[in-house]
Amino acid sequence: MLATTNILSSSNNNNSILPTPAHRIDTPVSGLVCYGKTKNDAKRLCRQIEMKQARKTYLARVLVKTTTTTTTSDNDGGGNGSIGDDTSIPLKFPYVIDIPLGFDKQTCLAFAAISTNKDNDDEKERGIRQSKTVITRCIGGVQDIMLDNTNRIKTAILEIKPETGRKHQIRCHLAHIGYPIVNDVRYGGDDVVVNLSPSAFGLPNPSCDLLQLLNDNYVEECDYCNFAKKLFCVHDKNKTGQELLLCDDDEGCCSSGGDTRVILGPRVNAGICLHSWKYEFPMLGLHFESPIPEWAKETFEMDYEKRKRKRQNELG
Repeated sequence: MLATTNILSSSNNNNSILPTPAHRIDTPVSGLVCYGKTKNDAKRLCRQIEMKQARKTYLARVLVKTTTTTTTSDNDGGGNGSIGDDTSIPLKFPYVIDIPLGFDKQTCLAFAAISTNKDNDDEKERGIRQSKTVITRCIGGVQDIMLDNTNRIKTAILEIKPETGRKHQIRCHLAHIGYPIVNDVRYGGDDVVVNLSPSAFGLPNPSCDLLQLLNDNYVEECDYCNFAKKLFCVHDKNKTGQELLLCDDDEGCCSSGGDTRVILGPRVNAGICLHSWKYEFPMLGLHFESPIPEWAKETFEMDYEKRKRKRQNELG
């Protein structure tokens, strides 16, 4: 998880510096987390979030089952947010999901509720609260991800602005309208590798010696061996998401000249394609932004080139 710490200057010079988070993101979610330099600074940020004065923007890659072919000039709030003739999702943007959510503590899953009644003890017990998520645009249209030589899935990257902050809100809302997040298997998303964070420990590759040690002592029926195999998994470079055998140096996997596979390294917590991208605090004059995640970079570049070509054509 990428956590970007943003420090506010303290109004009280006597306060000790103890960076404190002003909000949270779910464990498998990547991206921005805002901190205050002191607890008082964090409270200022937290208060802005509670008063709905903070603007939050997320990116999500979702599974798409139904598509439509459209031609748009730009993201004017009514189109699909991409440029040119694109296959997009059949939603009119901005698309508002205003559905109350509850949270089941036994399954640790959020669920959509039909209505809320403040006087209903059962709904209070289940923690059902008003929840609102706005999908502002689809970036780059619908794209195919190859699972193997014959199977593929359709996905799209959405820009999302949650107006409330319920637990698992974006994940549950998107699943409820039929667009589950890629890799979010708990909410119906297929488990597909699409350039997720390379390592929970920030390592681009585990040690080849460590992989070789596992290869030499691997027992197929051993639960510990299978756990280690998943922890230090290997995926092919053509982004099909296929899990291959562990590193074998005889095949040139770890040599500089013959690398045909990319080793992603430890995956302690499998990530999902949901990214905390921007936080704005207009009342405080603050704006924070995290880098585009790996699984969205190519789509952003393609969308930028489309917009660039369109502007050049308009200028003659």
